[in-house]
Amino acid sequence: MKRLFILFLTLCLLAAPAALAEVIVTPGAGAETIKAGDEITIDDVCTFTVKAVQEYDVFMGVESGAAQQFLVVSFDMLNWQTEPFYVRTQTSAELTYAEDFSFAPTYLWSDPGGTYYWNDANNDYAIIQIYKVDDSGIIECNDEPLSSGYESIIVKADAKWSSLMKNRYVPETDTFVGIESDATLTCTDSSKTVLDPLVERTYHYVFAVPEIVARDEGLRVLTLNIGDAAYQMRF
Repeated sequence: MKRLFILFLTLCLLAAPAALAEVIVTPGAGAETIKAGDEITIDDVCTFTVKAVQEYDVFMGVESGAAQQFLVVSFDMLNWQTEPFYVRTQTSAELTYAEDFSFAPTYLWSDPGGTYYWNDANNDYAIIQIYKVDDSGIIECNDEPLSSGYESIIVKADAKWSSLMKNRYVPETDTFVGIESDATLTCTDSSKTVLDPLVERTYHYVFAVPEIVARDEGLRVLTLNIGDAAYQMRF
């Protein structure tokens, strides 16, 4: 009987640590580590890939300013939902440096793909169609682009009025403005930061940071929050 009691007590003592060691992991409770090029799928929400993090003095015609530079996080996103995905409100980003300094993005921009249109009371018109802007800023549009690169996007318009032929892209307002006139061509597509179901777009989080932050690799951590999930990348 004494042996049976000792055996029973031993089994109880062994079982107690096992019960205390049980850990319940909640998906999305912590930040998942990713790297550029990883394709991340959130079930029934979206698939995204951080394509690159690049440094710019000027990005899409906007200057970073004195003693500052832009760090631009470019990422593709595909909406798997049956409803629109609102990138501006359902996604956020933060950049930390040396664990002590934090930066919020200055801009969230989409590539200037779409159809831009202008007309007046006399039925004069101008149309610009942008099909694609690739990673290096090369433009595919309705006509031969007059410039390449994000720093200065200038394209021709299919226009009745010759002075509207040259147009510069203004990313803050997502418009093209005539260089020889004040005519403004507005995108007729839906908002660039709203992804319709099964639509994929490229977006850019633009951080304005001190030059030391732009230079020091390995001390910067990007946190992307998509819905309830968080992802971190050190670069």
